[in-house]
Amino acid sequence: VLLYNLNDNEIIYEKNMDKEGSIASLTKIMTTIVAIENIDNFDEKVTMTKDMFTGLYESNAFQIGLRVGEVVTYNDLLYGTLIASGADAVRGLSFSIAGNEENFVKLMNDKASELKLKHTSFKNPIGLDEEGQVSSIGDVAIMLNYALKNEKFKTIFETEKYTLSNQRINVSSS
Repeated sequence: VLLYNLNDNEIIYEKNMDKEGSIASLTKIMTTIVAIENIDNFDEKVTMTKDMFTGLYESNAFQIGLRVGEVVTYNDLLYGTLIASGADAVRGLSFSIAGNEENFVKLMNDKASELKLKHTSFKNPIGLDEEGQVSSIGDVAIMLNYALKNEKFKTIFETEKYTLSNQRINVSSS
């Protein structure tokens, strides 16, 4: 448990905040901030490839409904990742930014080291349960605090609904 005051940058209450465990979709905080920091043009087009979807259905990962061959922007993928927790959007980001998921995970773990996250190790950018994919609520608070200092991240984080640039998909936080 961690009760943290962002305005005063202080912990109000904590219990076992360094205990490691699965953080599931909270992983996408790191996924999104790493992506933002590696994108030069948020309106740049990305074409969804077959490889981006491999294993998503089998792992029962939530998807926003992107299709092979569909052209979307980095903005679309960022909003689809953070607002709707879409694994297909995450894959679009990771493959287009780093070539594949493994390279993107390296960027995530490099950022975790830079932020001095002592209880965090990423194995995938989606948040799927996987041995060695762990964090703590204390580290999540550090990640979120860092990410919220980025205006792009903060804007996406505070958005409730978004329509993709192709007008085919609407994502929402509900």
